[in-house]
Amino acid sequence: MGNVPHPFGQTVTSSSAVALNSLNLILVVLSWLVGSKFTSWELMEDIFADYLNAALYTDEMDVIQIVRVGEFDDFHTQYSVLLSPSYLTKLKVRFIKMAKYVAFPTFNEEFYLKLVQLNGVRGRAFYDNDGFRSGWIVYDCKRCKEAQRKHIDIALRGDRLQLHLEVMNSRH
Repeated sequence: MGNVPHPFGQTVTSSSAVALNSLNLILVVLSWLVGSKFTSWELMEDIFADYLNAALYTDEMDVIQIVRVGEFDDFHTQYSVLLSPSYLTKLKVRFIKMAKYVAFPTFNEEFYLKLVQLNGVRGRAFYDNDGFRSGWIVYDCKRCKEAQRKHIDIALRGDRLQLHLEVMNSRH
């Protein structure tokens, strides 16, 4: 097999070169998404089929600005696909895929506080000098694609507590 020159000057084994080429291909695909218009949830499911966790964030024109992918399931770490809630004031989430959780944003503090009091529901909030700005509602649910999609659709149309609760209760 032998050694293969690395683009940054290091020498790597040929098996490492295969992994590096695969990583480069993934980065090309992901970078291609940034700047393109969000098309459909189904297309994103196909693109991110090999990832445990993925999220897309768009601007007000529905142009993809941030793509996050990860293999770590913790939603509260820096490696999560969930951006800090502070970003949600400028960007909207259009697609989320999480292996162990369902997550959706809210901009209503009363709504946020009611939901995080429910059994099994957690949250991550952003406050500034003016008070509550936004937050994530997160609950355990393994591979709950349809519930995730419904929550994002509801959040995009304006949070309605009753609709979110119906989705949360329908998974049982």
